Amino acid sequence: MIGFLFFSFVAFGGLASLTVLRISSWWGRRIGRIQRGLIVLLALMVPLAMWIARAFQGIVAEMLAKAGLFLLGFLTVSFNVILVFELLNFVSKTIFHTDMRGIVGGSLLIIVLIGTTGFAMRSARAIKVKTVEIPVTNLTKESTILYLSDIHISHTSDLPFLKKIIAQLNALEGEFVVINGDFIDGKGFSEADLQLLNSINKDVYLTLGNHEAYAGNAYVKQLLKNTKIRLLEDEVLHAHGWELIGLADMAGFDTEENHELLDQKLATLLTNTTTLPKLLILHEPIGPQVAEQHGINLQLAGHTHYGQIFPFTLAVKIAFPYIKGLYRFGTNALFVSSGIGTWGPTMRLGSRSELVVLKLIPKG
Repeated sequence: MIGFLFFSFVAFGGLASLTVLRISSWWGRRIGRIQRGLIVLLALMVPLAMWIARAFQGIVAEMLAKAGLFLLGFLTVSFNVILVFELLNFVSKTIFHTDMRGIVGGSLLIIVLIGTTGFAMRSARAIKVKTVEIPVTNLTKESTILYLSDIHISHTSDLPFLKKIIAQLNALEGEFVVINGDFIDGKGFSEADLQLLNSINKDVYLTLGNHEAYAGNAYVKQLLKNTKIRLLEDEVLHAHGWELIGLADMAGFDTEENHELLDQKLATLLTNTTTLPKLLILHEPIGPQVAEQHGINLQLAGHTHYGQIFPFTLAVKIAFPYIKGLYRFGTNALFVSSGIGTWGPTMRLGSRSELVVLKLIPKG
């Protein structure tokens, strides 16, 4: 945790420096004590918010955490806006011999920065219902699954968003719902808070992600104990014409080590011969080739958020080769969702919050 906080201080200190120094430059201001102090304050606020979010509960802690995480998103959005303005100014000076910096250019930069931040915040809660048709090997009749991952409810103030998701699930046609990890990542909930899950009008199957581990798996299980949610944790269930294989979070990347672990888990679980199509539900997009060797016909994953805010998209693409959408590996089809919620700042830029309607058809 200390190492992660130090890395956050250094990384977001860099973003804070870029934001403050470049905005000052566009306004024609010299760098003084105020700017330096602001850089240090911004750099400290982000890791401090992360620590507060994990260590404390209550309305004050929630407000402080949200303020710091907002700054995290704001600084990341600032990077994108400033980069665009710097490129435009380079073109302006090169072609037109005109420097865009000054009161007018600086004012325009601030306006665009505020507008882009507002757009990113709005995008985070604007759920796109996305329909994806996938031909599935071994499927004998059409099937519709409502699929979502990475809801990330952290505080009781996130419950209205959960109600919005439930309303959309109830309005859509589907045989059952799959929630694939990172549903809960905060400790401030009571069992009563989660009773609203019982209003979902379909069967719901859930796997745990890495953020449930941060909140405490035992705590999350207790919250869900008296709800209609059916937790699948390294187990197989035959339901709705499928063999559902729900695995516990593997907390890592698409590495050989995790391939071996996945191979061991599937070899242990898939001991009975069945003609049902096999659906693997695993939070991270790991080992689709391994899954195919065990007869998996459809694999669902999330975790990546499609980077959530550009340019993190580029970093996530390096960490996970399968970042979003549909991939095929022989008789296995891997679908990776960009998630319906957000981690950290409630912002999205270059990605969408999605609820996926999977239209599954027999593969001829």
